[in-house]
Amino acid sequence: MIESYAFAVQQFQSFLIAEGYSQKLLWLFREDVLERSKRVWLRWPLPPTNVLRAEEEYERGKQLEFGIALATYCIADSCPCCFVNVAENAEEASYMMISGGLKMSILQDPPQARLIRSDQHWRILKLLAHQSQLLPGSTL
Repeated sequence: MIESYAFAVQQFQSFLIAEGYSQKLLWLFREDVLERSKRVWLRWPLPPTNVLRAEEEYERGKQLEFGIALATYCIADSCPCCFVNVAENAEEASYMMISGGLKMSILQDPPQARLIRSDQHWRILKLLAHQSQLLPGSTL
C-alpha cells in the first residue's frame, strides 16, 4: 500500500536531508524545464500551482496502484527540484524498478539549473530548443 502524500513528502524530505540537501522541495513539470546535455534551464519562478499538481499526480498514482517515484531532477536556488513519476502499468513499473510502492531517488550530482526569470527569454529559449532539437524536459 502506498502512503499518503503528506507522509511520502515527509519521508522524501528526510531522505534528502540525510543526503545533504535542503528539505524545501520545488516541484517541476515538463513545461518548466529545458535541457541539453548536462545543462538545465528552469522557467522561474516556478508556478505556485505545481505544488497542488504534484499532489494530484501522486494521488493519481495511488489510484493506479503500480507504483510512484519521487525523484530529484536538478538544484535551483539551493533547493532540490523534484517530480512525481507514476508507473502507468505493470511493465512500466518493472522498468522503473517499483513493485506497487513508493520509490525515492536523487541524482548523484544533480545539475545546477539556470533560472530564466524573463518570459520573453523563456520563449526565445523554447524556440531555439525546438529548432536545435533540444528536448524540453526529456527525462521528466
